[in-house]
Parts: sequence; structure tokens; C-alpha cells
Amino acid sequence: MVDSLKPGGWLVLEEPDFSASRGITGGEQELASLHKVNRAIEQMYAALRMDYAMGLKLPVLMQRRGLQCLTVENDVPLCMGGSGIATVMKMSTQQLREKYLATGVVEPSDLERYCRFADDPNACAIYYATIAVSGRRAGV
Repeated sequence: MVDSLKPGGWLVLEEPDFSASRGITGGEQELASLHKVNRAIEQMYAALRMDYAMGLKLPVLMQRRGLQCLTVENDVPLCMGGSGIATVMKMSTQQLREKYLATGVVEPSDLERYCRFADDPNACAIYYATIAVSGRRAGV
């Protein structure tokens, strides 16, 4: 992508960072299951030879490619159960159930607790961060 930029052109990239994920408040078992699901996500990404913390590495990668005037935004929403992000993560977990189970990190009961946690308005978590980086190619 950098090579396709004209001199003075801008590149804007946005990637998730699942390494930011953690439970904040909730039941002890639900928090433990949230942690296990996060480990399953990490294992699933590793099996696919993908980096589940790629967003965090974007600024350095763009700087190494010669981009200048870097601007970095790190959005780390604290989400209550039942919020939009919590609901999306619950739906994602339901959709990826078999892949998470295949990692050997989680059991079906962990996935059920994770989904209950995501619905619980008294539970709070960071599900992921979103890192946005913009940089300009040198030249006029």
C-alpha cells in the first residue's frame, strides 16, 4: 500500500488489538471464562498465522516504511453487558464456537458463561482496542 502512494499521499489504517481485552467487573466464573475465550481468540489467530495484536504494531510498521507525520488513535471502549460491542462479541463467539473449541482452551460451559457475561448489564469488559494510524509519504 505504501508503494502505491504518490509523494505526499496519505495512508490510513485501522486494526483491532485483541491483546487489550480483559474483564473488569462480573462474576468470578464469568471473568475466568472471558479470559479463556480471549486466549482461544489468540490461539485461533496464531493457527491462522495472524497477529491478534496487529493494531498495536501499526505505528512502528508505518514508520519503518518511511511514512511521516504519523497520527495514532487508540480507542479502548469500556463496555457494559448488553452494549453494542458486547452484543457483537457475543454473536461472534456464537458464530466461531467450533473454532474456539478446537483450540482446546475453552469448554462449552466457558462459551455459555461468556455469552451470559456479554448480556449482563452489571458486567464490564474491554473486548478489544481499535488502533487507527495515518501517515504521509515523503515528497511533494
